Amino acid sequence: MARKNPDPTASELNIAGRIAHYFVDSKLTILVIVVALLAGGMAILSTPREENPRIVVPAANIIVSKPGASPEEVQQLIVKPLEAILQGLKGVEHTYGMAMDSMGVVSVQFAVGQNMEDSLVKLYDRIMSNIDRLPPGTRQPLIKPVDVDDVPILTVTLSSGTLDDRRLRAIANDALEHLRRVEGVSVSFIHGGRTRQISVQLDLDRMRQYSVTLLDIRRVLEATNVDIPSGTLVNRNTVSTVSAGGMLRSAADVGNLVVALQAHRPVYLKNVATKHWSPATCARCLTAA
Repeated sequence: MARKNPDPTASELNIAGRIAHYFVDSKLTILVIVVALLAGGMAILSTPREENPRIVVPAANIIVSKPGASPEEVQQLIVKPLEAILQGLKGVEHTYGMAMDSMGVVSVQFAVGQNMEDSLVKLYDRIMSNIDRLPPGTRQPLIKPVDVDDVPILTVTLSSGTLDDRRLRAIANDALEHLRRVEGVSVSFIHGGRTRQISVQLDLDRMRQYSVTLLDIRRVLEATNVDIPSGTLVNRNTVSTVSAGGMLRSAADVGNLVVALQAHRPVYLKNVATKHWSPATCARCLTAA
């Protein structure tokens, strides 16, 4: 008489095997599958979806200037103290410092998901409460928020084998005006090239002869190259804005600035310097316009 093999489900299967063996022939299996499909469909319909989900990453640049300071001085006196101040701020993940002539920039990045406004308020309070730790002669820090939307999504590069970078920047300005009219464009800017400016190259011998200092010339340029609204003028139902001062628009205007008096006679800037239109920036030149 042949012996039948014993049923393996009774003794040889573990708990997972016994559960699977039960649902193979159970009528509840179809019901569980239907419920799972319905729950998945409802989840797909109710879950919000975005093509470009907005990720909040609060960040800001702290710009501090100290006229006349070298990059080494800016690094030791401004950048490192600022980084030390911000390291203990709650929610800060990273700080990046950069030092240059007369200026230091510290970039602060908060944790992902932090509230943008709350993070900027905390950052501003921390900077202002520790501003006495900055060295004398340092100007008030400028806190500029940085948004992920500020990252360019399209870069157009202009190059030429015959045109210089000043001419290419002029062409880029024309192209930029057309790009700004495109619907949906938020921010557009030009990077690179050389702008047209008036360069003033000082003559030290003439400056000694007329007793003119660099600070005198700088003050005159800063005070003159402004256009300040000083009121309105009403005439025949027409309102006109009256401005005091005036922007420097040509090399002749810059040369005719009075920078000092000697023997009751005016000393013009053209007496102590040479000025010309220039697309480049000179280390010994003053940018007048």
